[in-house]
Amino acid sequence: MRLFLKLLLVYIASIFHLSAQDTTAYKNQLSFSTDNDIFVPGRDFDRYYSFGAKLGYQFKKGNFLGLQKLFLNKTDYFFSIDVSIEGYTSSNAEKFAATLEVEGPENFDRPWSGLLYAELGTTYSFQRSFFKLSVLGGIMGPSSQAGALQLYWHENISDDLQYEGWQFQNPDQLLLNVSGEYVYDLYPEASTFNVFTSAQARVGNLYIDALPMAGFRLGLFQSMNKTASFNNQLLADPAKEELFFQSKIGLGLVAFDGTAQGSLIGSNSPYKIDDLSNAYVTMIHGVYFSEDWLSLGLVFTWEYGKVVKNSTHIYGRLQGSIRF
Repeated sequence: MRLFLKLLLVYIASIFHLSAQDTTAYKNQLSFSTDNDIFVPGRDFDRYYSFGAKLGYQFKKGNFLGLQKLFLNKTDYFFSIDVSIEGYTSSNAEKFAATLEVEGPENFDRPWSGLLYAELGTTYSFQRSFFKLSVLGGIMGPSSQAGALQLYWHENISDDLQYEGWQFQNPDQLLLNVSGEYVYDLYPEASTFNVFTSAQARVGNLYIDALPMAGFRLGLFQSMNKTASFNNQLLADPAKEELFFQSKIGLGLVAFDGTAQGSLIGSNSPYKIDDLSNAYVTMIHGVYFSEDWLSLGLVFTWEYGKVVKNSTHIYGRLQGSIRF
C-alpha cells in the first residue's frame, strides 16, 4: 500500500513537472490596465487625458474569423478582445467643481469627452518583428458613462472635487476605427540591451493619426514578439523571466481627433477645439516584470503639444495580466 502511494505521488509530481516545462501550456490571458495622472508624484489634479481603464482577454486559437489566414510567413499569432472606458477634461477642471457659479465652455482649452468602446485585435509574430491589427467600435458622449464614473469615484471613493464640466461634454456619437502597429527589433540577438523602432497608424471617426517611435530595452527580457511591454507574453516561454526597463520616444502626427473635434463630418459638438495641434512629442518609460503566469508593469507617459499646442501632460499606468 505504501509503495502504491509513493508511486502515485511520484506520478502526480511528474505531471506537474511536465506541465511546468510545457512552453505552450498557456492558451489564454486576462489583462487589465488603469491610467491616471495621480500615479505621478506631485500631480493631484485631472487634465487632458484624465483617466482610463481597460479589461482584456487574449487567446490562442487555430481558427478565428479567418484572421489566421493573413501573413503566411508568420511564426505565431493570437487574438484579443478589450473593453475600455476613458475620460478627457480641460486643464482647468478644478474651476468647474461644484460651485454656485458654473462657467461656460468658452473657458475650455479642450472639450470634455467620454469614451466607451470594445476592440477586436490580432497579433502576428515574425522572426524579429510583430504586427498588431485591431478594429474599435463604441460610443463617445454622455452614454459612455465616463463622466458619471469619474463623478461617482470622486464623491464616494477618492473624496475629490465634483466636476461640473461634464455637462458640456461632446454629444453622443457612434465610433469606428481601425488601427495597425508594426514593431521591428534592430538587434534581436541581444540578451540584455536592444533597440527597436515602431510605427502606428489609426483611421476612423475617432482618430486619424500616425506615431513613429524608436526605443530601447535594458535588463532581462525575451524577444520583441514575446515581451510583456507590448502585451505579447502569451507567446512567451513561461520558463523564462523578464525584468527590464523600456524607454521610447516618438513624434505624433494628427489629422483628426474626435475627442477634441467631435464629428469627423460636420462637427456636432458646440465645444470643439478650433486650433488642433497637428504634431506632438511623446516619451514613454516603463518597468516590466513577467514570470510564468504573471506579468506586471508600471509605465509613465509624457506628452508635449498633444491636442493643445504647447501643453504638457504626464500620466501613469498600472498594468498586469495572468495566463492560464
